[in-house]
Amino acid sequence: MELLTKLMVQMAVTPSLTPTIVPSATPTPDRRAQEAIFAQAQEQLKASEWTNALTLLDSLRKDHPQYKAALVDGMYYTGLRNRGMDQIIATAPTPRRPTSKVVFMI
Repeated sequence: MELLTKLMVQMAVTPSLTPTIVPSATPTPDRRAQEAIFAQAQEQLKASEWTNALTLLDSLRKDHPQYKAALVDGMYYTGLRNRGMDQIIATAPTPRRPTSKVVFMI
């Protein structure tokens, strides 16, 4: 019991070490590839190359889902809408000129 008392006194007197958290350095992410793909997709949209733009946006979304997500969504909308409109126009039958018969009554 006497040893226990001595040990408890020493523990009370000796401060225990508190762990300190050392922040670790994280490297700055390299976004050059993301920016290049994004710029290419913008150029494809400006050139009305909808399928190519959508392919680039797909690869950007797959590899970097958080990169300019709202802008990429808007570009997706533009590309999908315009590609769909082009497909509709391409498959629509050409309008025929109405034939008008003029009947003169005498």
